Amino acid sequence: MTAPAALAGAGEPAVEDLPLVSFRGLSRAAWLIDGLAQLYMGLYDLPAARLLELFPVLGFFEALVYQCDTDVERAGGLTPAVAAAAQRRHQAVLAVLRRLDLLDPRAEAEMTNLWIYATMESVLNQPATVATLEQVRRAAELRTADVRALHAIIARQAGRAPDERYVALLWPLEVLGDLEQDLETYAEDVARGNYNTYRMFVRLFGAEAPARMAAELARYQEAHDRRLAELAPDEQARVRAFVAGHRARTPAPPIPAP
Repeated sequence: MTAPAALAGAGEPAVEDLPLVSFRGLSRAAWLIDGLAQLYMGLYDLPAARLLELFPVLGFFEALVYQCDTDVERAGGLTPAVAAAAQRRHQAVLAVLRRLDLLDPRAEAEMTNLWIYATMESVLNQPATVATLEQVRRAAELRTADVRALHAIIARQAGRAPDERYVALLWPLEVLGDLEQDLETYAEDVARGNYNTYRMFVRLFGAEAPARMAAELARYQEAHDRRLAELAPDEQARVRAFVAGHRARTPAPPIPAP
């Protein structure tokens, strides 16, 4: 096997050669991709053995997303400096995807949704903000836009457009998984002042937060189950097998006390 060909010639450094991400960002990206890429790869008939081959693009995208998230947390919001750095990373990702013919309208739209989420997070995370449940839900659904962008990129790596049936079917599970991750990091996020959806539930509902969060998790699971029932039986079985494998790798955490 030969090394990938250079994507640019001499002169100014190509975007794929610019130092844009930290080790922490790359590590967080690898954790997410290891958990989710196998699910999407299976749906698009990509063997799991090809994950390492696909990882440079997937890792580059997701690591920059996490890097932007880290910058927002450290700055306490989407400051002008953080926004400028995020915009440079955004353009870098677009340039690489275009150059490799992997840019899909779905991925591009979801990258825009990440900007909307970052703006919402900066507002909702302020102690003085009086949030509504609808705003917190909207933020949770926008927050998983990076996963849907990964979905689209993987589909393009398989030589296909993202199947909108799969996008609609899986996004409730993507939100559910993100909520479960916030349950795991709740104490740490509270200590650091980071945005956390369960922390917002505690702010909204107090002692009732665990029950309200349990109902929220069930709501997204039910949304997925309803959409799954609309597929043909053979496709239902196919999706159930992939989702079961993902759940086996990522068991549901307990809901912490407020």
